[in-house]
This record gives sequence, structure tokens and C-alpha cells, in this order.
Amino acid sequence: MPVFSDLALEHAPWSLSKAQLAKNCSFRFDLQYVKKVKSTEPPKSSAGRIGTAAHEALEHYLKQPTHDPEQLKRALTRGAVDNELTTPEIEDLMSLAHNMVRFRGRLEVIKQKFGVTEQLVEKRFGLTRDLKKTGFWSKKDVFFRGVWDLVLRTKSGHVAIIDHKSGQPPKDLNDVKAQSRAQLDTYAVSALTCFPEMPAVQTSLHFVQSEEIIWTAKRTAEEIREKLVPWYHEFINGAAAEVPSKAAHKGWYCAFCGHTQLCPLKK
Repeated sequence: MPVFSDLALEHAPWSLSKAQLAKNCSFRFDLQYVKKVKSTEPPKSSAGRIGTAAHEALEHYLKQPTHDPEQLKRALTRGAVDNELTTPEIEDLMSLAHNMVRFRGRLEVIKQKFGVTEQLVEKRFGLTRDLKKTGFWSKKDVFFRGVWDLVLRTKSGHVAIIDHKSGQPPKDLNDVKAQSRAQLDTYAVSALTCFPEMPAVQTSLHFVQSEEIIWTAKRTAEEIREKLVPWYHEFINGAAAEVPSKAAHKGWYCAFCGHTQLCPLKK
């Protein structure tokens, strides 16, 4: 069984975003997670605000036992208010209501076709260092934390995990899967940890605007143990190995950084 490095254990608990930050910019990681320097979050773009509101509304809608247009309308309105959307942004958000209704309809077809017996929306999970299930907020033994947007379990124990995306997907499907590979692979590892009797899992990306659902290949429990568990350890250990350098790097993530005023690359 692979093991985690001392650095990985020192900087736990991890999450996907935390590990990716260590790999992308260990300077910001040091400020945010080690020194705990207060940040000034940059304002979200218009698309970002709409996307956040849409994500929140969709999850609220899917938690309702039946389709209720009024519940969806209230969820969209609340998302608009919480994210302080402008009138044009509210119109763009409301235009997605039809997509959400259609997605729920497609979801019902999937559930009936494959015999889904359990649906979990916005499910938080925690993993221990030796890949056992624990509480998301556990102070005793949580090593990795994550959230599944939507989980479906069938009578036979098979699992499907769907992650909602608010933006438009890249034109090349290989690019889509490559960009989200770490996320989807950690989902597979976490699924086997939380559902140890699971025969297989399939992960997917749901793009709310385009209504596309992009599925990855099914991963069996044996494949996850043999291939993804070692990768998971390498991924976290690799992120932890970057931490001591405290090196600043430029990239797309700079637009979302709340510590730009301290960045040496800005000077």
C-alpha cells in the first residue's frame, strides 16, 4: 500500500483545490494555508456570479422530491440575490431554468433505466490517510475533504458521480477530460472509499449552459485499487513536495488570487 510523505501528513487535511494550489503557486499556498494571511478576494466576473447562482439553484432544485416550478423559481431568485446579480445577469440566469428542468427529466430517465435507489445532492465526504471514510469536519482523522455535486447509486451498488459546470465546455472532448482528470480520478478513489462494496463507478461532467453530459469510462473497483490509489498518493505527495519552495508562478489562477498585493511577481 502506498504511503503519504511526512510533508503530506504535515499539511493535511487536503482537498483537490488545495493540492492544485500547491502545485500551481506554493507562494500563495504558504500565505493561505501556512501563514494564514488574510486575503482580499477579487470580485467575481459576471459569468462567475451567474455560474455560482446557477449551481446553487440547480442543487436546491434537485433536492426537491418532485418537480415544482415555484421551488425552482425561488431557488433562482435566491441565487440572484445572494450573488448580487444585475438585471441583465438575472435575465441570463433565468434563461437557464429550462436547461435545469430538462436535466432533471434526463436524470429521471437515467434513474429508471439503471435502477437507481439512492440520490445524494451536494454530498460532503472525508477520507482518512489509510483510505477509510470519516466525517468531513472530523478533527481527529480527516486527511482529504471533498464534495460530490450529485451521486447516484443503483440496486446493484454501482455508483455514478455527476459534477456540474457552469461554463461552456471546450470543443475537444479530450481537452475536457484532461482538464478535469485529477478531479474525476479523486472522485473515483473517494467513491470506493465511501462505498467499499461498489463494483464500479462512472464519473461525468454536466455543463448547464450547453446541456452536455460528458461521461468517462467506467472504472472498476479493482482498477481503482491498482491504478488510481497509487496515483492519488503520488498526486498528494507531489503537491506537498512543492510547498517548501514557496515559489510564485503566473497562470490563469492569478485572476482568482486574493494575495496579489504580496506577490513578488507584481513588483
